[in-house]
Amino acid sequence: MDLYLTAMYVGILTYVFMLITFLIGLRVIKLGFKKHKVFAIITLILATLHGGTLIYYNFF
Repeated sequence: MDLYLTAMYVGILTYVFMLITFLIGLRVIKLGFKKHKVFAIITLILATLHGGTLIYYNFF
């Protein structure tokens, strides 16, 4: 698997986690605040990984 496909899959996964985090925050999905915080941290890590991968792919 090349770097571009990895970045694409991580981007899709980031979007899914962002959507779940948003829905937990709106209380559509009823989970506690701790789980919302965990999902937000995972989303931030995935978004950073996605952005870093694309920066690496485009500039190096």
